[in-house]
Amino acid sequence: MKLSPQRDDPLRWPPDQSTSSPARRIPLVRFVQEYGLWLLLLVQNLAALALGIGLLPVRHRPANGPAWLELITVCGFAALSLATAYALSRFHRQRSAELELLHSAYHDPGTDLPNRAAMEQVLNVWLDAHEPVSLLLLQLCSDATFAEDLSPDLDVLRIRSMATELKPMIRSGDVLAQLGGDGFAILLRGAHTRQALTACAERVLALLTATDAPQSGSRQVNIGIASAPADATGGRMLIAAARCAMSLAGGAERHGFCFADTLPQDHGYRVRQLHAKLQRAIASGALDLVYQPIFSRDGRMVAAEALTRWHDSEDGNIPPSEFIPVAENSSLIFALSNWVLRSACRQMAAWAALGSTIQRIAVNVSVKQASRADFVATVVQTLQETRLEPALLELEVTESTLSGDFDAVNRNLQSLRSQGVRVSIDDFGTGYSSLSRVHELAADVLKIDRMFTRDIGVSRDRDTMVQAIIHMAHTLHLVVIAEGVETREQLNVLRGMACDEIQGFLLARPQTAEALTADMQQAAKPPMPATHRRMVPRVA
Repeated sequence: MKLSPQRDDPLRWPPDQSTSSPARRIPLVRFVQEYGLWLLLLVQNLAALALGIGLLPVRHRPANGPAWLELITVCGFAALSLATAYALSRFHRQRSAELELLHSAYHDPGTDLPNRAAMEQVLNVWLDAHEPVSLLLLQLCSDATFAEDLSPDLDVLRIRSMATELKPMIRSGDVLAQLGGDGFAILLRGAHTRQALTACAERVLALLTATDAPQSGSRQVNIGIASAPADATGGRMLIAAARCAMSLAGGAERHGFCFADTLPQDHGYRVRQLHAKLQRAIASGALDLVYQPIFSRDGRMVAAEALTRWHDSEDGNIPPSEFIPVAENSSLIFALSNWVLRSACRQMAAWAALGSTIQRIAVNVSVKQASRADFVATVVQTLQETRLEPALLELEVTESTLSGDFDAVNRNLQSLRSQGVRVSIDDFGTGYSSLSRVHELAADVLKIDRMFTRDIGVSRDRDTMVQAIIHMAHTLHLVVIAEGVETREQLNVLRGMACDEIQGFLLARPQTAEALTADMQQAAKPPMPATHRRMVPRVA
């Protein structure tokens, strides 16, 4: 398999040159707006020019008569031209800001490579078109001693060096993505033989382990290889298969690669095993919900997000990234989603009865669930059974939900909004469809993804972008929540930007309902009078 250089074009994403690319889809309204302004500006200037030189007189008058009417008309056309030019410049500035946001949403800031969201979107587009795809997941690890001594600046240089080495190997139309840290992904479009994939993996290993750059250190490279439809039919399952193969390759003494179809107790068996266990866990109530608080700008706890956790007696803690794809690729997603919705509503009703400061409970909604014809009836019935006011429930839809069956999802959500349920756009900024359809989906809340908040206070460009998102959301009368706040500096910057609400480990981690209730009750207690406080002896 011959690999040729990748074509880098940040404004054309995904690399598929079909009209399905979100960067190439121009709404009819925007097309008419842009070219209509240009046409209007041209007509106005031509009319003003014709009037100015007398080719288009306003009225007949004596040869030596006054020309004030023509002068006023010319000035009027000139003023209209200036107004049109100003509107056109504003339109182009807005378009440039959207393109910049699109680029940031789909590219890693350190290497400028496509990120995980971009890779997953392209993978899903190709799989939806029933095209064969091969995925190589790379994990590059330095020796432990070297990694401990590596400064953050050198670590960034090391990752950029690896990206620079890999770029020339990727042919046009394929994807090289940076998945965070030392993880990379190579997405190959089309059918490839096992020999060709082996040769590709060997070339990558030879390239990344032969460097003498000081910032590279001694590398260990592990590669997991999976192909669709042989190893999986869905995007997330293909990534999971490649990840399992990569973990097995990590058992080699130095470096190596492994194919997903050579896994012990093949990956299909693991999926079936998880499916059976998850089905039993849902039926027996073995799953748990934890709640991550959301705080107002002045520090009050105003909301909580419900998150699913699963502890299995044999496998221990199974992360959501492993069992959620299994549920989404089967009918279990409906039973799981309904259980989460019912449990969260029941807990919110209990908090409301206690007079809690929590004003709403946020529940994530999958695209399969939100597009069902009986979704509205299910939510309404759950609210009635748990005796929860609709205004206390907030349904979160992600970028992937908006890019699916949008009409059905939007119709259901608007029906629920009319009954008082709040709607939130989650992980905003990770996909272009959220940006283009935030106007169409009448929502109440917009959550800025942690990908944007992690660099605020450090990157001036990222600060400007987050400020623009907040301003845009406030213009649309949306409440803005910033996710992933982990430092005091991030918190102070977001407060200065008038971000409405904050969520992140800095303020609170996900916790059980009992622990959160105890915290709320403790915070609600009035301070003890000084005369009744028990004196604590000072320790010398």
